[in-house]
Amino acid sequence: MFQNTQSAPQPVLPPYVRHHWSESKQNTFFRFEASTRMRKEGFPIQYLSLGTDLITALATYESEVLPLLEARRQNALAIPVEGGPTYGTLSWACEIYEKTTRFQNLAELTQKAYRKTNRLSCNHIMRAGPYARRRFGDVPLPQITPALVDSFYNEFLFVTETDKNGKTVARKRSGTAANCVHNLRAMVNGIRRQYGHLLHNGVNPFEGVYAPHKKKGPPAVKIPQLATFVRAADRKGLFSVSAIVLFAWEMEARISHFPHKMTVNDYRGPHHEEEVFVRAEKVDRERYFLLHDDNGKPLYPALIQRLDKLKANRTSGPLFVCEESTPGEPRAWTSGKLNRVVSDICKEAGLPHLTLTQFRKGGLTESGTAGLTTTQIMSQSIHLTEQTVQIYLEKNQEVAMEGQKLRLRWRRKKAKRGIDIVT
Repeated sequence: MFQNTQSAPQPVLPPYVRHHWSESKQNTFFRFEASTRMRKEGFPIQYLSLGTDLITALATYESEVLPLLEARRQNALAIPVEGGPTYGTLSWACEIYEKTTRFQNLAELTQKAYRKTNRLSCNHIMRAGPYARRRFGDVPLPQITPALVDSFYNEFLFVTETDKNGKTVARKRSGTAANCVHNLRAMVNGIRRQYGHLLHNGVNPFEGVYAPHKKKGPPAVKIPQLATFVRAADRKGLFSVSAIVLFAWEMEARISHFPHKMTVNDYRGPHHEEEVFVRAEKVDRERYFLLHDDNGKPLYPALIQRLDKLKANRTSGPLFVCEESTPGEPRAWTSGKLNRVVSDICKEAGLPHLTLTQFRKGGLTESGTAGLTTTQIMSQSIHLTEQTVQIYLEKNQEVAMEGQKLRLRWRRKKAKRGIDIVT
């Protein structure tokens, strides 16, 4: 049996037996702890030290504690047996991570994505190696080496499916595999300060995995497409939809929050009559933006015109009111209904299928094309890192053209100074 959790995984312990790793003594201590209910009922043993040797601890438990628990059970007081994954395994680590403050502070959508990818990873059945035919989530953390992680990634990268002809084919899922490894790496980093002694050689085995994947989402909306969509929505009387699209474009705001949760007081609210409030729920950031410059000129003319109309004289309720709401009972758009309406407007306007995220990406692309610095773009879009901003900035022809104009301008300056320039 194992005695040191730093070198081997901790086995499943009997009910009410706890373990404690001592950094100073570099050893695991076991002890019996009665539950709060048992102590209130007057259970004879409330705490009992079982020592550091697991075999001795189990023997003491069986001779001194187990008879008392059996007597309690026979008195119709059931013993709640702890369930869940085995201590020290990858699945256990994922559950521990979900209880941390670090995880709870993430946006709801991010938490949902982490749970999904971690569940996919843990449920993967290893096909080769010492853990063949076992769940990856059942592997103890001390035995998850960088080499084992690479093997997991190479297996998880391909999934077998049956096509319409009944043939088994292998499909590559590089995006999903990269996300799973990334989220597992974040999970281990989230618990390593408390459970670092369980890691193999004390390092995160998911660090440094070569998981190439180029994130290429749908193309950004272009200005002519934006104008066509807004005019089509206005013709249908859906001013809230055109305002939502312009808000995503101008404010570069994330679609997950503002269409459904933004209130009238977030726009020209009390003490902020010339500002609009933007909340970036995903990164837990919020900011007020001015609506006019120092000369009183509107910074977002088309958007301000529609938001003023939507707010009118209301002092409460949602800002982006669904036009299908019952008169006198303004309601915000639901995600499903808004997506369907956007799809219908695209069809009627002769546009390809566009999503609200593509309009936000269009605003970010316009910022890059217009020559805004990364700092200016991050101030507008409330991004936290330059690396994230680069995902949204497309390298298009207009950017290349403006860059070439700068080079030609520089050459003309050189020519005026007498330097021979090829023309």
